[in-house]
Amino acid sequence: MFPCVQPGDTLHIESRPIERIQVGDIAVIRKDGQLFGHRAIAKGENEIGPFVVTRPDRSDHGDDGPTHGENILGVVTRIERKGKPTSTTQMPLGGRAKLRVALWEWWHRDARLRLIHGLERVQRRRFYQVVSPLCLKAFHPKLRYEVRTPLKTGQSHDVYRSFPPDQFDASKLLHQGEPVTEWTLALYLDAARLPATWITMVRSHEESAGGKGWHIADAGARVRYQGTGLDHVVAGKAMEILARSGMALEKEN
Repeated sequence: MFPCVQPGDTLHIESRPIERIQVGDIAVIRKDGQLFGHRAIAKGENEIGPFVVTRPDRSDHGDDGPTHGENILGVVTRIERKGKPTSTTQMPLGGRAKLRVALWEWWHRDARLRLIHGLERVQRRRFYQVVSPLCLKAFHPKLRYEVRTPLKTGQSHDVYRSFPPDQFDASKLLHQGEPVTEWTLALYLDAARLPATWITMVRSHEESAGGKGWHIADAGARVRYQGTGLDHVVAGKAMEILARSGMALEKEN
């Protein structure tokens, strides 16, 4: 939707039935498991019912196909950019805006993936795995940890409670009286908003180790931090939390 919608913008969305959506509105739709907002370019009706056809502003051809009412959440009524309102009207894609779109597409469709694949090859080399932790240590980044637990058992980590690691005890009940069955420890560098590495622990079934066994369900690192040893750091911190809680990893057979 560039240049009308740009990175960092805040979108205000109003729920609206399909009958009230007009050509030119930015419709917020759900399709193929994704949620996005594209410009309504046509309306119609078929055997299923009324529909809206959308496409992104930066495209001159093609569209997203028909979207019916049950997959339309509403429209974008207001856009805020750096705290100031801006228009939702389609803007001409020319000059510097067209160049920025071309560069953005080149970066995300080609150059970025090539860079990531090249970096991953370098990170697998022994030299990188020896030197990168030393470089990281030389810059003395401040390590910050956060423990996250889902609000309810089996719930997505998109909605969670967070704890400082020294205040989290995996053996105690959660705020609703439920036992902890899953938690994630994230490691941040300095004031970064995204974690550098993370590890997710899941409690084993009650029959094993008296119900006190845990296993690692997921562990990862952002591309730039792979091979730096931070994955071992966050794993070690997770083991400390388990030990303090009187628990341990379940032994593999």
